[in-house]
Amino acid sequence: MSRKEREREFKRSEILSAALELFAAKGFINTTLDEIAEKSEFGKGTIYNYFQNKEEIYTAIVENVFNDFLQNFRSIDLSTVTFREFTTQVIRFMFSYCFNNQAAFKVMAHKRLEVIGDTPHPFSDNIKKVSKQLNSIQTRKLEKAIENGEIKGTDSQKLIALIRGTVFSYIHHEMVCSKVQNINIDEETEYLTSIIFNGIINPAERK
Repeated sequence: MSRKEREREFKRSEILSAALELFAAKGFINTTLDEIAEKSEFGKGTIYNYFQNKEEIYTAIVENVFNDFLQNFRSIDLSTVTFREFTTQVIRFMFSYCFNNQAAFKVMAHKRLEVIGDTPHPFSDNIKKVSKQLNSIQTRKLEKAIENGEIKGTDSQKLIALIRGTVFSYIHHEMVCSKVQNINIDEETEYLTSIIFNGIINPAERK
């Protein structure tokens, strides 16, 4: 990139970084463009050179997170064979990503509640596209596992939703509700993987 392009990318990144912290701390509605300008140390005029409004900044942040997930899901897909291996690595990635990017996780938590509550921040076309690709990777891995007899036949979309909801809610509980500061990712990954694949019934009690 040329010097001018690098400078433009730097300013855009600084604006997004400042907005991310504010959205995570205060939520989208309670964050103003003036606050984003102040935190990023740019004037509102400069911000308007990159984004039309606060909604566009918010969308760009969510798109960045979705793209991070897609990049890692693709890598995990290529490096694993079984559905259990794939799910284990996805859970490990989610723990690592969310605890190392807590502001991004909190913004995604707000986004998740918005989708459930049908509030007026619909996914952009880019986010929908990436979300579809993420779902496609998981669906293909799951359907192959069913075909190979690794897991019993089931509704793939229901199972994917169950796994996503379980992992996301667990991380939210640890990070936001319990305010856990230090986490053993390997232990937490093993625990959740065991729950998802083995359940909670004592093997001796199974019939």
